[in-house]
Amino acid sequence: MNKVKKSTLPIVSKRLVEILAIALAYVATAKLGFLVAIPPGNVTSVWPPSGLALATALVFGYRSGLGIWLGSFSANTWFFTQSITLSAATAVLASSIATGSTLQALFAAFLIKRLVGTTRPERLFDVIKFLGIAAVSCLIASFWGVTTLVLASLVSLGNYPYTWFTWWLGDLAGILIIAPPLLVLSHKKTRPPLLAQMAFPLVGFGAGFTLVAFFALWQIESQGSWPWGFLLAGLSFTALLSAYIEARTRAEASLREAQARLRLALQASNTGLWDWNLKTNEVYFSPEWKHQLGYENHEIPNRYEEWEARLHPEDRTQTLNAVRASIKDPASAYEGEFRLRHKDGSYRWILARASLLQDPEGHAYRMLGSHTDITERKEAE
Repeated sequence: MNKVKKSTLPIVSKRLVEILAIALAYVATAKLGFLVAIPPGNVTSVWPPSGLALATALVFGYRSGLGIWLGSFSANTWFFTQSITLSAATAVLASSIATGSTLQALFAAFLIKRLVGTTRPERLFDVIKFLGIAAVSCLIASFWGVTTLVLASLVSLGNYPYTWFTWWLGDLAGILIIAPPLLVLSHKKTRPPLLAQMAFPLVGFGAGFTLVAFFALWQIESQGSWPWGFLLAGLSFTALLSAYIEARTRAEASLREAQARLRLALQASNTGLWDWNLKTNEVYFSPEWKHQLGYENHEIPNRYEEWEARLHPEDRTQTLNAVRASIKDPASAYEGEFRLRHKDGSYRWILARASLLQDPEGHAYRMLGSHTDITERKEAE
């Protein structure tokens, strides 16, 4: 019995730390949101805690609900005590708003897990689903919170639509701007290429910034049509950016897959590749090229002299002359057999084939080729 109690203590302590950390982070980000609030002062056009709440709900699960509720309750209690005398009514107000915020985060997390299937969407369709779920879920806290303020006579019924729209927009903007980068950072074990990592946060920020800017423009000229044109243009640009990043990410993934297949084929056929820049004398030797001679990739520098120094004395003159002749006549392909010194001191027979690239004047400036180990065939002959 004592062992069971001792084993559960670290778990309970960890859960308490998580709850307090979520609550403190919620309060800290709430103070940023209050800076751009409209009357009565806790309704804002961008509410960072909504993004934090959704991210924690997706990462920590439903147990994060208590931390979200505690953070929202503390933030709203602090706000109401600045304008209203602390009382039981203040606690009820803060509790009601906190309940709506918590339900919103948990509901959105539930839908994202069920309908999107990942907390780090990379496909455009999944990103759109994430945005749609965020927009729908933000109806919960906005209706719940504004209704609470109306019942408490802090917002008039005539201002209900405007206050509701601001609340909904602020929660949505907070989710789009804050949640994506937090969710990407939470994936420590699997990190895709940088472009794929940045796609979700960039699209979220683009959509969130567009909504906030639209709201600001709409405040200035609510009767004009150009704020709506800006909204359409901003969201369209964000969608195009997402489509471009997805296409680019897919192309890079296909390229990596093709490179992996080529490497496997080269390993299976015991073929090494080399690339010689005749103007700069820089050379690239593939890892397979070096492995043929018993070396790891880092053990042979990519220098022309490394190849020439390993030529067998009896093959050196003939091989170098053949290479020079091929460079002088770049239209013809090069093929030759020679021996290269292995790391263990022995010599391996190599079949080399190469083609040359020419500049507009017909001069060779690059030589690309392959090495195939034919030692066994030579020994059999």
